Amino acid sequence: MALSPTPLMKALGTDFTIACPAFPEAGRTIFRGYLFVGDQLLSESGMKDHPLTPMTDANLVRVLQPQTKAKVGLITYDILASGASRVREQISALRQRRGRHRHC
Repeated sequence: MALSPTPLMKALGTDFTIACPAFPEAGRTIFRGYLFVGDQLLSESGMKDHPLTPMTDANLVRVLQPQTKAKVGLITYDILASGASRVREQISALRQRRGRHRHC
């Protein structure tokens, strides 16, 4: 059964959400949609064998997509670095593709 934050999004009155599970202080960073631990892809780190939540894929789009019925997309750093108006344009384009959940 796919998980979906739709009830929360409805309660908040939004049709779009962003997920960015980076935590640089703990060495967790994201580049082009791939989660890293230090210089290693998450799927090549010790987390790949985690007993509760094994991380065999570092690609966040592929990891998140089965958890929702909405289309998951990507906003890359180059778009973020281009400024707020470019980010708004990208969000608009992603919305037109019927997606609701994005990550950086």
